[in-house]
Amino acid sequence: MSAPPRLATALRTAGLALLAACSAPAADPAVLSLAGRWRFQLDRTDAGLAERWFTRTLPGTIQLPGTLPLQGIGDPVTLETKWTGGIVDRSWFDAPAYAPYRQPGHVKVPFWLQPETTYAGPAWYQREFTVPPPGRTNPSCSPSNAPTGRRASGSTTAPSAPPTPSARP
Repeated sequence: MSAPPRLATALRTAGLALLAACSAPAADPAVLSLAGRWRFQLDRTDAGLAERWFTRTLPGTIQLPGTLPLQGIGDPVTLETKWTGGIVDRSWFDAPAYAPYRQPGHVKVPFWLQPETTYAGPAWYQREFTVPPPGRTNPSCSPSNAPTGRRASGSTTAPSAPPTPSARP
């Protein structure tokens, strides 16, 4: 079960806003930076919401801000990899000169920058932190519904996006 389109868009937007507000190094010592190690899990079947992944500890770790491919997370590039761009020059598929680069485990696409791994789908991110008392941090970085001094964590279904906060005791 996936989130309705409006909810998914809202989660992505909130996650991107949180990243913009909180991932840059803080010039003000009272700002709570959310950059660092986060727990995460790829949601290949988009089951996280229905299975309530937000209630459990996610198994993987990732450095945020950052990307999945730059941290070696995802699937190896193969001949079947679905790209967001297209290859219009058929020579890569047909020319003998490119044959070594079409072999399983050695796929290299010469037409654009290619990551070692790729993943385009839902992913969940999670981190616990203490929400400082009001006035001690940038309010845009603190979950507005989190009581002071409680731990908060977040998750989102947006691929490679930062978390959307949600409070829990």
